[in-house]
Amino acid sequence: MKENEHCPRVTEIQAFCDGEETAAGIGQHLRDCAKCCSAYQDLLALCSTADRLSSSEVLPAGFQDRLQEKLEPAPFPAGQVAAAIFALALAAVFVLEPGFINWWLSVGITLQVSFLIDFFLKLYYLGHSLGPAWVIAALSAIVGVELAILHKIKKVEGYTNAC
Repeated sequence: MKENEHCPRVTEIQAFCDGEETAAGIGQHLRDCAKCCSAYQDLLALCSTADRLSSSEVLPAGFQDRLQEKLEPAPFPAGQVAAAIFALALAAVFVLEPGFINWWLSVGITLQVSFLIDFFLKLYYLGHSLGPAWVIAALSAIVGVELAILHKIKKVEGYTNAC
């Protein structure tokens, strides 16, 4: 018997051994290739030994579910990690430059609120110049992007959607 350069994978030989694979090419290859024939004989012996094993023991009820719970990885708490990083950064800023927090509370928040007011005023003027249908379409697109981001965040944190 000669060894062929194009031997099937062990899983294909296993499938042939189990009767799942019935291709004539594998049977012919097993007759021609000593290495694969030996692997096939070993798999047959292993299957025969496994078939002779018997036990009267039964796993307790719910064992599979408890095992599955232990094997499933816990979701990564991305929101909690982000909040902790923000809190640490805020504490570091306070320790390094205490006046910055006072500035941020007075000027920074005012700038953010004024940014939102400017955005809504520009949206209002845009609505008058383009018409309400375009504004609704733009806002719908923004909401769609936000929903897609929230959907992705839920996947990162390990939550699944009900739908």
